[in-house]
Amino acid sequence: MGDFQQYDIEKVRSGNEAIFEQVFKSNFERICCFIHEYVTDWEGSRELAQETFVRFWEAREGLEDNSDIVALLFRIARNLALNFLKHRAVVNRYQKQTEQQYLESQLNLTALMDMQVNRIFTGDFHEELHQAITELPERCREVFLMSRNFGMSYREIAARLDISERTVENHISEALRKLRQRFQMDN
Repeated sequence: MGDFQQYDIEKVRSGNEAIFEQVFKSNFERICCFIHEYVTDWEGSRELAQETFVRFWEAREGLEDNSDIVALLFRIARNLALNFLKHRAVVNRYQKQTEQQYLESQLNLTALMDMQVNRIFTGDFHEELHQAITELPERCREVFLMSRNFGMSYREIAARLDISERTVENHISEALRKLRQRFQMDN
């Protein structure tokens, strides 16, 4: 990893590849390690470090005479790492929601498969379902109804009731489990 050094700004601005290579070789590992502290994935860190130098090269013509190239590299790396982490959070949140929806669908599918089909179409079923929901624990029932009757997302329910999304998920799972058990026992 090279030492911090001053580079000929005019040569960098003019696109001198030898200077760029010097900047790259003396700073790449440092930038990569800096990014890795936050991204914690070596492959991703190396890609972001490479992108840092691409962005630096693209911005070279706008460098001021007193520009600190190393500071600029770290600022670009920081911004890229922030964007990467924000994107990762969105992807993780989507995957979690998709997984929750899948598990919920599986529970619903199992419950429907276990029920007698003719029972679903009788008026008694709706009364039985209403009764089963009223017998759920209070908070569990409240969460379940907010989800099913009002179409609220786990996040919205969590915010409204000042509980975690995980707690909402647990209440929904508990409600579905109890309802499924109720209707299996009555078959």
